Amino acid sequence: LAEFAERTYPNDLTTGNFKAKTNKGRAMEKALAIIQFKLEEQTIRDYPEYEMESRLWLDRLAIMLKNGDTAGLNDSSFPTLDLDNPGRLTEEEEVIINDLAHQFATNRHLKRLLHFFFTKGQTYHTQNNFLNIHALVPSTAEGDFEEFLGRRGKVLLDFIQETIKRVGSNYLAGTEQRPQDQALFFYLWCGPKSPFFGKHAMKTFERYFLIDKETHKEHSLFWKDNMQSDSFKKKMQQEFGIHRVIYGHTPVNYKKGVHMASKDGVAINVDGGFAEAYYNRGHSLVHTPHQLYGIILPTPDEIRQAEKNLESAPLDIELIDEFLQPMKIKDTIEGRVLKKKRDEVMLQIRKLARQNGLISTSRIYTSD
Repeated sequence: LAEFAERTYPNDLTTGNFKAKTNKGRAMEKALAIIQFKLEEQTIRDYPEYEMESRLWLDRLAIMLKNGDTAGLNDSSFPTLDLDNPGRLTEEEEVIINDLAHQFATNRHLKRLLHFFFTKGQTYHTQNNFLNIHALVPSTAEGDFEEFLGRRGKVLLDFIQETIKRVGSNYLAGTEQRPQDQALFFYLWCGPKSPFFGKHAMKTFERYFLIDKETHKEHSLFWKDNMQSDSFKKKMQQEFGIHRVIYGHTPVNYKKGVHMASKDGVAINVDGGFAEAYYNRGHSLVHTPHQLYGIILPTPDEIRQAEKNLESAPLDIELIDEFLQPMKIKDTIEGRVLKKKRDEVMLQIRKLARQNGLISTSRIYTSD
């Protein structure tokens, strides 16, 4: 990769907005970016149901280069681009990406880490009447669940979960993946109807190569606004059989008075806060039998300052709910499952009692 990149993209012809600090790094970043865009182009064309034609930027780039219309570009050197077939990889690019894919797929350390991800990870998780999701459930501007591949809501997330588990099993076993499953992983990363993304587009090409910064903007879709709507929150509760929704992936500007939770405590935004661009202030959620509250964690700068002053780092508390009656196991989803199992066992006991006449059915315990 390094040899190919330095030969193909010399420093004076690598003028895009790349983040690497060295000439070699910038050349490698550009080489990989072009390979990435070509593979994305192929996937988008192979799966028109993804409705991502607006991301076919190499097609537009080829037209711009053909017409000499490069005034809007900050980089116009694309020697591996076939202007008549922009998505086609060169032989060298094929060798590079196949080698990289093999290295990632067979790396033992990475496989050990991903074993945990694929065996323990879930698209969503319900516990204690809470729904936990990483980012969102795809939704529309009208406050309905968005349809993708003929599915929506919980059914869509279950389908995605099944696909992820299948891909994980194949990966851990070293068996070949189904092309449609690999394509779905691409969509989950950057598709507008993905439950892990939440924006209309990922503007990687624009940020690399277009001068106009207005084209770099990525607009969030409708999840955050919908979770402020009572009607949509009720839909979420009914769809997943829960009371509260915990989600992340959405920055909370606590300094401007934005709260983690909605006023009714149904929608709770718990963001990691690791990105400096997004306020750099993470959150934790604490649930006891008596209270539900959020902790707004200090920023790294506040932690360093507290250590310097030999003080405790400041913590802010957001009380979300208090329970007059302490919450018990029977009040949770797990409690309902246990109650159902108990009732099934008691039903079998009643049947045996009636059949054998050993115990009066009036003395058999019931849940009523």
